[in-house]
Amino acid sequence: EFDHATVLETGPPFIGLDGSYSELLQDAGWHIADRQDVTTQYQNSLQRLVDGIRDNEKELIDLLGVDDLHAKREHREDQIALIARGQMRREVYVVTAV
Repeated sequence: EFDHATVLETGPPFIGLDGSYSELLQDAGWHIADRQDVTTQYQNSLQRLVDGIRDNEKELIDLLGVDDLHAKREHREDQIALIARGQMRREVYVVTAV
C-alpha cells in the first residue's frame, strides 16, 4: 500500500512538488536530452552506507551520539524499504536550455 506521508518524510528534498521532474524541467524551459534510472545503484549505495554504519557503530556513536546515529541509519533503512516497495526511485537528467 502506498504511504504518501512516509514517502514525503523519507524521500529526498522537494519530493512533494506537483508534477513529475520531467514536467517541471520542461516547464522551466529545459530540454531533456537524457534520463537514466539509477534507482538500483542508489539502493546499493544506501545499503553499503547502512552496512558501514553497522560495521563502525561504536566509533560512530562516539562521534555522533547514539540517537543521531540510529536516526541516520533508520532514515536510510526506510529509504531502502521505499525503493524495495517501488515507492521511490532515483533518476539522473541531462538537460540543455531551450
